[in-house]
Amino acid sequence: MLRSFVPKMYFPSLEVLSFNFCTRLEHFPDVMRKMDKPLNIHLSNTAIKMFPKSISKLTGLDYVDMSTCKQLKYLSKSFISLPKLITLKVDECSKLGESFKRFKVSHSMANGCPNLKELYFCKANLSCEDLYIILEIFPKLEYLNVSHNEFASLPECIKGSLQLKVLDISFCRNLMDIPQLPSSTQKVDARYCQSLFPKASNMLWCRVLLHYFPFSISLV
Repeated sequence: MLRSFVPKMYFPSLEVLSFNFCTRLEHFPDVMRKMDKPLNIHLSNTAIKMFPKSISKLTGLDYVDMSTCKQLKYLSKSFISLPKLITLKVDECSKLGESFKRFKVSHSMANGCPNLKELYFCKANLSCEDLYIILEIFPKLEYLNVSHNEFASLPECIKGSLQLKVLDISFCRNLMDIPQLPSSTQKVDARYCQSLFPKASNMLWCRVLLHYFPFSISLV
C-alpha cells in the first residue's frame, strides 16, 4: 500500500534499496548529496514514471531492476550515463524507447560511452530501429536480452558490439534474419524464433562448425 517514501534522501552507507511490488509507489526521492557506495535498486512492479534530476548523485549505483514499471516513460541522460551502472533491467517497460532516442540525439562519443554491460529489455515491443539505437549508445554490452519482442531483423550494427558475449532473442516470433555477429559472441538463445530464415540458422551452426569456441546456440 506504500504510496511515498521520504521526499529527500542521503544514506551514504546504503547498499540495497528495494520497493519491489509497491504497486502504488510513484515518486523516487530527491538525492541530497553524492552517494558513491556500490548500490543496488529494485523497483519492479511499481508505478514510477520518471526520476528526479538528482539521480545523477547516485554515482555508486551499479544495478537497477525496474522491470514491469509500465508507466515509466523517461530515463535521463544523467541516469543512463552513471559511471558505475553495469546492469539495467527494464523488461516490459514499453514506453522507454523515446528516452533512448533522445539520448542518441544529444549524446556525443567525445563525451564517453555509458559503461552498461547487461541490459534486459524483453516484452517491450522493440523495433529494429530501437535495437539500432540501443546498440549504438551502449557499445560495451556483454549481455543483451531482447526476447519476446516483435522486430523482424537485427540491425547490421550489431557486428560492432565487440564485447557482446550473450544474446537472447528467444520467442521473437517475427524474427526472420540475423546478420553477422561479432566474434566475441559465445551464446545465442534463438528458441521459438519460428520465422527465422534457414540461412540465418545455418549461419549460427557454421559458427560452431568453424570452431568459434566457446560458442553455443539454442534453436529448439
